[in-house]
Amino acid sequence: MNIGNMHFHEGRIQVNKYINVNNKDMEAFEILREHGSSCTVQHMPESEKECIFSLTKNLNI
Repeated sequence: MNIGNMHFHEGRIQVNKYINVNNKDMEAFEILREHGSSCTVQHMPESEKECIFSLTKNLNI
């Protein structure tokens, strides 16, 4: 699953320029992962895919 623009709102933490998440978002991504989906961020087709869990591993969410 490609995770696209998730805008900043109060209570969200910035992962990168385009992705801001909260605990509920991460719980949903974890459920998807448990069911065999990969959750990646890729802004442009020529950009490298990055795993949302790798991007957030050092964040306090």
